[in-house]
Amino acid sequence: MSAALLSLGERAAQGLGRGELSQVYIEGDAGTVFLISADDEAVLVAVQDGIGKGSGRSISAFDLHGALSDCATHFQRFGGHRAAAGLTMDAAQLPAFTERFDEVARARLTAEDLIPELRVDLEVPIESPSSRTRPRCRMPARSTRPGPRPTHRSPAPRPPCRPPPGPDPAVIHPDLTGPP
Repeated sequence: MSAALLSLGERAAQGLGRGELSQVYIEGDAGTVFLISADDEAVLVAVQDGIGKGSGRSISAFDLHGALSDCATHFQRFGGHRAAAGLTMDAAQLPAFTERFDEVARARLTAEDLIPELRVDLEVPIESPSSRTRPRCRMPARSTRPGPRPTHRSPAPRPPCRPPPGPDPAVIHPDLTGPP
């Protein structure tokens, strides 16, 4: 449901000419929720009865636990590791935490860190897959969480080579025009 709300919010922001969506704020009888669009990398804090409970995932270039350590004064408790963490906080601390966390992230991340990474699960020769690689191409991703299907790639093809015209047959030149 969160993904659907973010998608709807993104379309509404663009359709109304408000630019890129920053966040969706939902306040209900049972609590408040902030949704922030950040692909698979996000910190989500749900608030109920004045207590915020959050969970986050990070990109490989960003130490989420380290960043949360720099925001620790805003939490009742937190824990996790470099790539994922959880937290509990007083809801009144949420705006100050959001501001501090943004400062920490901006100080630690470069524009280069935010370029998406391509993670290849299996390299398959450009020729047709062999009986050895074909079953591995159908393997699910190594992750237990739902996510993208495995990524396969083929190495760049090598151009065919032919002996050069002339006296030295030991020198090989790429033939970019096809067979002689």
